[in-house]
Amino acid sequence: SILSPSSTMQGAFDSVETFLGKDMTMELLRKNPGILRAPKETITSSWAAIQEIMGDDEESTASLVLRCPEVLRSPGRTVNGAWESLKHLLGENRALELVTQNPAVLRSPSRTVRGAWTALVEIFDPETVRTLVSKNPDVLRTPSGTIREAYEALSQCLGSREQAESLITRSPSMVRVSADKITNVYHQLSEVVGTKEAQKRFCKTPSVFKLGRAAQTIWLDEQIENASKNSLDTGLI
Repeated sequence: SILSPSSTMQGAFDSVETFLGKDMTMELLRKNPGILRAPKETITSSWAAIQEIMGDDEESTASLVLRCPEVLRSPGRTVNGAWESLKHLLGENRALELVTQNPAVLRSPSRTVRGAWTALVEIFDPETVRTLVSKNPDVLRTPSGTIREAYEALSQCLGSREQAESLITRSPSMVRVSADKITNVYHQLSEVVGTKEAQKRFCKTPSVFKLGRAAQTIWLDEQIENASKNSLDTGLI
């Protein structure tokens, strides 16, 4: 529900309508009605920052905002800070490609973007990090502590840093998973199927960490059930 004062809601609506016109404003609000909670000053400064990034091209700015309405809830200084960090780390052309691919990265404070990059280059060389970021820009929205802890947890569970790095290269989103979650799922699995098999399944299906808690529990139950069947089958031979 939207619980903002009517003056804030009206100001937000008027600001967006000024930039997009009524039809596109209604489309944007259907996607994210929470925009009406944003102060008009935030929306105005955010739009100005995005438009500058897009080379003062209003059509490109509108396209970006319609794909990621929530970016209008970040003040212009946040958008600018993220952009300047991305340009510094990736170069302007790659930064623009990244922002076009995933506008939400502009919502990250500059210190988060830089912290995530620093944590990643402790693990990989800069060009590999650029590749990871291109595959999944959300890694730059991840706190540096989360990245470091996820890497250490994966290294311990998989038995080596090389295995952890290989998994992250294939599935960059693994650095966004909490270390506790990685460790808990691994231990539950290894207790049933053993260390080697748990490591193998871990590497094969990293997408399990994208599942909700209920779906993840079902996946673990299936692994346990399959392990039990295999054990019974072996015993009958």
